[in-house]
Amino acid sequence: MKYRMALVVMLVVVNAFADQSVTASSLSVTKTSILLDDGEGRIQGYENCGNYSIKFYAAEDGYDVGTWLIIDKRDGKIIFSGEWSRGCELLWNQDWSRLALTIAWGSNVEDFAVYDFNTKKEIDPHKQVDLGLPKGAEVDHLYMKALRWTKEGDLLFAGEGNWNAKDEQKLRGIQGSWVFKRAGQVKTLKLDIDADVH
Repeated sequence: MKYRMALVVMLVVVNAFADQSVTASSLSVTKTSILLDDGEGRIQGYENCGNYSIKFYAAEDGYDVGTWLIIDKRDGKIIFSGEWSRGCELLWNQDWSRLALTIAWGSNVEDFAVYDFNTKKEIDPHKQVDLGLPKGAEVDHLYMKALRWTKEGDLLFAGEGNWNAKDEQKLRGIQGSWVFKRAGQVKTLKLDIDADVH
């Protein structure tokens, strides 16, 4: 309960400063929040690339939950901000204009978003995925993870999980891979909805 209260306070402060004129140096997160060091085990990938850096704050020391800020190093302005939990993986494209951030939210959910520094927009490619499950099917858990950027600027990502048909107890596995095209559309590369259960 204690770390949840700290996280709520932290998010209120971040949201209050959503105005892009705010600089990182003027942002006070909370008294109990901890800035994680570069190379922190829970954070995988480069935290400084090109004109941008990303800072991760834990709600309190020892807690795998908190907020992150993407900062323009040229003027200190906050470009994007959000929540993180458990662990994160950062994948920058070749010209550092896009960042894919994968977050493990819990034992049943892992997903990612793409942050475009030219348009200043957040994109959720995994939400465009059609798993092709029958009507009424329930997803037990699903992990979506960004894998790598291609030289053409496309992003390859994969997913796996379990599901069951309506009124059935039998679990079936999901395994798939997709490509998020630079132009914005998602294409299925491979999909198996009767895979081994994970």
